[in-house]
Amino acid sequence: MSKSWEDFENIVKAMNTKKGFERLEVAADFSAKLIKARVRKNYTQNELAERTGLKQSAIARIENYGSLPRIDTAYKIAEALESEIDFYPVNFEGENSIEMKK
Repeated sequence: MSKSWEDFENIVKAMNTKKGFERLEVAADFSAKLIKARVRKNYTQNELAERTGLKQSAIARIENYGSLPRIDTAYKIAEALESEIDFYPVNFEGENSIEMKK
């Protein structure tokens, strides 16, 4: 079941505090990055669930409804995707990468 823009607007209106809106923004960002990383690996939700030990429905909740996982679950997902927790590949050196200075 796909959410419409109107559904999203209603959720945002319900999140009438700055903290609530920021949580929604983080969840949406996490969800979008997770989907991109899963698709990049050509995994279905079922395949990712098997690799993480989670249920497919848990992956779907995170991807479709912006459910934020616990930090240990986020690390399981990142490990299964061979990514950092921000879902960039481990050796990614793109425009969003940060170079550490000695």
